[in-house]
Amino acid sequence: MNKDITIDVAKLAKSTITRNRGNEAFGNLESIIKNNPPDVVTIDLTKSGMVSLSFLDGMIVNMQKKLELRRVKLCFIVKLEDVLKKLRKVVTLRNFKGYYKYANEDDVKEIEKVEMNSNMRPEVVKNKESLIKL
Repeated sequence: MNKDITIDVAKLAKSTITRNRGNEAFGNLESIIKNNPPDVVTIDLTKSGMVSLSFLDGMIVNMQKKLELRRVKLCFIVKLEDVLKKLRKVVTLRNFKGYYKYANEDDVKEIEKVEMNSNMRPEVVKNKESLIKL
């Protein structure tokens, strides 16, 4: 069993605003974990400023493309509900299974899928958030 790692997003990309920065973040993450992929990678988003939907999408799409990294569980540490809403939208659009936890809590939860309304705004499908043991 490989050791789990936690990485501050600032070590992966210069900013968290664009899809290109999301691609950059994934490339840097891949270089860190490719020789010995951990079971869980936790990315701390709490110290970054704005985190864009495009940035998150860029990271997650690249993670899905790498067959050897698909077994790695991806968890995000969040402090803002806005970031969690963006994560919910991305995991829904990309059919990706990801996890999150709030910065001040230890409980890890699966990121819920959402339904998109006519304005492409997410609406949570279910309210139940079960605890996940990574």
